[in-house]
Amino acid sequence: MAQAELVALTSDADLARRGRFLDCDFEIGIGALPLMVSVRAGKVERVMRGPFLLKPTVFAVTAAPETWKLFLVPLPKAGWHDIMAM
Repeated sequence: MAQAELVALTSDADLARRGRFLDCDFEIGIGALPLMVSVRAGKVERVMRGPFLLKPTVFAVTAAPETWKLFLVPLPKAGWHDIMAM
């Protein structure tokens, strides 16, 4: 995850309010690169680069780098606007 995306996540007041009770670890895969994201009290606490052996996660989302680029634009097109839509 690029620094710009991390800053966007941590500075979004609505996202912080909605996720304020969330505590979890999840994995984001960018192609073959696994990233472990730790969220505590709704805030991204840390992002670690893998690979990880036997590290428990709540969920994982993996996509090709090109897919993440389409998802992370400021106004994504329909079908790229939501992780479930992807």
